Amino acid sequence: MELAVGDLVVYGNHGIGRVAARRKQDVIGETQDVVVLEFEELTVTLPLALASTQLRPLASKTDLHRVGVVLRDDGELNTRNWLSRRREALEKLIGGTPVELAEIVSEGAQRERLRAANGRNKAQLSLSERQLYTRARTLLCGEVAVALDIQPTAAESWIDRVSVSVARPRDETAASRGDVRLLGGRFEAQFGDRDAAQAAARDARAVGFVVDVDQNVPGWLAVGRRKLPFPADERDRYASRFDAIARQHGGAFSGFVEEVG
Repeated sequence: MELAVGDLVVYGNHGIGRVAARRKQDVIGETQDVVVLEFEELTVTLPLALASTQLRPLASKTDLHRVGVVLRDDGELNTRNWLSRRREALEKLIGGTPVELAEIVSEGAQRERLRAANGRNKAQLSLSERQLYTRARTLLCGEVAVALDIQPTAAESWIDRVSVSVARPRDETAASRGDVRLLGGRFEAQFGDRDAAQAAARDARAVGFVVDVDQNVPGWLAVGRRKLPFPADERDRYASRFDAIARQHGGAFSGFVEEVG
């Protein structure tokens, strides 16, 4: 991304912000290029190198199609305990892609529908789980509103309409219908020393990767994966993000290796 002054960008769970300024600034005793972002209630300053890995463009029309696929699909609910589900949801919020936000919204809505269908007094969503669901929905509404040039209330209606527009059998996932090809695999980067590999791993985890660091013959290898299979045309964007993080810490991106099964 160019990150020109005036550009709208997305910064994880902060949502949509505007690039307010580009300047040089002292950061821990070193003069660096920084990007100043303005959000509704706060201003954030990021070193340019960090901004290039953690900011992304607004959702495109293609992204909205994928969001619709996710919202319409009632897949198998995650049955792990709440702490595990919360950790995964937080990673998706921090990663902040439209599809990841839609996954949180879809699961939260499905749990609410189950509660209503079963006539239970006890909510399917705990307070903290509802807060995550609500935050993801708010962020997604903001992007839908900008992408479609509509008001936030109309974006809320769009999400509701898409979510209930098609009732699908539980086992008929988007992948099985052939709408979207999903990939799983690993993104690899090579480093000369362990500290650099571990620093890169921390940054990659902050944007939704699951990363392991292992020693190999040339030095240290950082292996990153996404929690869930992702649309095939997202591969290059994830690879670019992993590559940028590796280069920031003196590493070299090796590539993506698809894993089947």
